[in-house]
Amino acid sequence: MNKKLASEPTATMLPKMHPEAYPGLATDYGKEFAVEALKWRQANQPKQINNADLYAGSPMYYYCRVCGWLSDTKPEGWFLNPPAKLCRECSALKEEYGLPTPEGT
Repeated sequence: MNKKLASEPTATMLPKMHPEAYPGLATDYGKEFAVEALKWRQANQPKQINNADLYAGSPMYYYCRVCGWLSDTKPEGWFLNPPAKLCRECSALKEEYGLPTPEGT
């Protein structure tokens, strides 16, 4: 189910693109675009918040194991429903096509 945009995103547009810059998920535009979007997210990771530096009662931040982007936020005292290990983009890529292996392995 490929969605069409007025101007279809391409791999050359990725340096200007943030995951929220295009509607839906990267997997909606095909495997090649989704893999290029993953590479872009890995190269442009946001600054991660160190949970140990936060004040008591602050929410806890959890990051994707594949790309390093925020995957989940939980209140400090949570004990049910573990945080997501993958962000929604990487989860969709894993479900649709499987996660690509690092080059050279």
